[in-house]
Amino acid sequence: LNDDLSALFNRGFLGLAAAREADVDMWIIARTVRQAIIDTSPEDIRRSQARLESTSEHMRAAMDRVDKTIVTDDARRLASSARASLDAYVNGCREVIHLSMQGKKKEAMDLLTAYVPQGVKADELITELCKNKESVGDRLRLGAIESYNRARNTGFGIIAAATLLGKLIGLYFAGWFGRALIATGNIADSLAAASQQL
Repeated sequence: LNDDLSALFNRGFLGLAAAREADVDMWIIARTVRQAIIDTSPEDIRRSQARLESTSEHMRAAMDRVDKTIVTDDARRLASSARASLDAYVNGCREVIHLSMQGKKKEAMDLLTAYVPQGVKADELITELCKNKESVGDRLRLGAIESYNRARNTGFGIIAAATLLGKLIGLYFAGWFGRALIATGNIADSLAAASQQL
């Protein structure tokens, strides 16, 4: 039961949290790139670029944590596809920021529009991966509940058997002790009858 619950936490909840974290990071990157296109100051664009890089690293670390929690081939395929889409989207966002730094806002906007489908695809794949991890978690949870029920029923069976065995042993010794008392009473009666005859 503890192993099932540990697997549920380590594979299910932690992996699910990491996948959602990566998805949120992707949307932070999307907002950062749009802000870089809007910004006119080179310092602000550089701040957006630094934020894109730090968020990208955080997202990559989250996807690495997801990879460590994957159990099924289907989830592994989804995670691999999501990572490829995320990488393509982030690389496109880097190009967009680079164009924005050069003052080519129209080209940057066109390029961002071209890379948006990669971001949408990554979001859909991560959502599908989360659903997959939730279904694996549900199976593990049901397995843990089944193990608990089986252990509980086994415990009740052992208690019932021990109670029955205790009663049988008690009845055996009560019968044995009762026969001994009756035999002692019979001996006392015989002695009393013998002493009256004398």
